[in-house]
Amino acid sequence: MKTPALKPREAATAAAMTAAVAAAAVFGLMSLTKPAHFDERLATVRGQADLARRLTSKHRAPTFPSGAICSLSPPVEAERLRAELQSAAAASKLDQVDIQVNPQRDADDGLAPLRVRLSASGPYESVLGVLQKLSAVRPVFFVDTVDLTSKTSFVALNLTGRVLCSVPR
Repeated sequence: MKTPALKPREAATAAAMTAAVAAAAVFGLMSLTKPAHFDERLATVRGQADLARRLTSKHRAPTFPSGAICSLSPPVEAERLRAELQSAAAASKLDQVDIQVNPQRDADDGLAPLRVRLSASGPYESVLGVLQKLSAVRPVFFVDTVDLTSKTSFVALNLTGRVLCSVPR
């Protein structure tokens, strides 16, 4: 049995259909493969996109956790820090305690310092206890000057420092 020869138009149609089926098979198989470390790279890109979204939004998430110094406005935080230092001094049984915490107004670099001045007197161990409480303040308490003067039965403490709070620009 002899097959009749294809007309040129039929031959072109058959070739186009064969090419289309081959292309579909190739692209189908390519879509099933994943590059090496694809999931890790995708997770990294999604994390960077989330970070970029948070950094560029006007209403950023708070920089500090709830309850930390600097999680609210500087005047409110100044009062909260003063109360925290006052309770630490009272718990340590210090005398003649004078604590001043003042928010500084110029926050042009994104940091709003809370200026702290602390004067107190009492037993040496009690003064060290208050200094230890200062080292636990978060964000970090930066000491500018400290003057610890020994008297006969007690020590006098004069300290100035600051806590730097991040504020939105």
